[in-house]
Formats: sequence, C-alpha cells, structure tokens
Amino acid sequence: QRRLAAAERPGEHSGAGAGDAPRPTLLELAQADPVFSSPECTDAMAGAFGVKLGCSLLMSPFSESIAPVVDVYARMLKMEIRECWAAESTRQGIALAKAGKYADALGCYSQALELDPRHRDAYVARGAAFANQGELRKAVGEFEIALEIDPEDPNAAKYLAATREKLGLNAAAAAA
Repeated sequence: QRRLAAAERPGEHSGAGAGDAPRPTLLELAQADPVFSSPECTDAMAGAFGVKLGCSLLMSPFSESIAPVVDVYARMLKMEIRECWAAESTRQGIALAKAGKYADALGCYSQALELDPRHRDAYVARGAAFANQGELRKAVGEFEIALEIDPEDPNAAKYLAATREKLGLNAAAAAA
C-alpha cells in the first residue's frame, strides 16, 4: 500500500519560492496516482485515506457481472476521498488564517473547492479570510454560496449577517 509523501499532502504546497516551478495541486497528484485512478485498487485507496469500505464486494476478483457495480462504487469512493482531501485542505487553510497568512489560507480554500466544489466549510472559511482582510463584498459572496449549499449553516448565516452589517446592507435591506 502506497503512502503519500510529505510533499503530496495538503498544506505542503505553499513552500514554493518565486522562482520555483508551480507544484501540482492535490487533485492533479491524486489523478496521476495509479492507486487513485484504478478501480482495482479501491481497497488501497480506502486504506491510504482512512475511508471505511461499506461492502466487501471489491475483495473478490472482478467479474463482468459486477463490473458496473464496482465502477459506481469506485466513483463513490473517489468522491469520498476528494471530500476528505477538501476537508483537510480547509483545516490547513484555517490554521494558516489563524496565523495571519491569508494568501496561503486562500490557496488552501481554493484547492479544497477544486476538489469538492460544494464544500461549504471552505466557502465559509474563505469568506472569513476575505472579511478579515477588509474585502467585505467578496466575503458576502462566499457566505451566500455556503448558504445556498446548506441554508441551515449557522456559521455562514452569522458571518453573513455580521459582514452585511459592516457594509450597512442589513439596514438598507430593512428600510426597503
């Protein structure tokens, strides 16, 4: 079973200097990895990313009769792995933002959203980073996207209201 090298893990990509060649994104690394791209390696993918398999179907040799099911299951597993990477990239971004490294944090959030375009926590965190940098209109947009994904997200709703208040949008909306 292949383990990811330190340079392939989330949060390890922000070290490139100005003259260095750009490093591949997590998605590019995962797609280039034979473990990620081969349905025969689903067990190895699950183990490498700590994802629990929901059935033992893939433990038996493949046959034509189960190949369509295996393909669907492999796609679902890949989606789960992308969600795990997106969550990890978002956690890395939050840690960077707490250290005041907003540019690096924004890169992590963008990477998370490249992996999982519906990762609401990445939108909320990116909105908070924008708000903390004074880019309030961008922050509002991020919080609104998060609420489109999950209208019940308490953080997105709370941060959206606070950011709109800073912009004076709540008072304008109430008056209209």
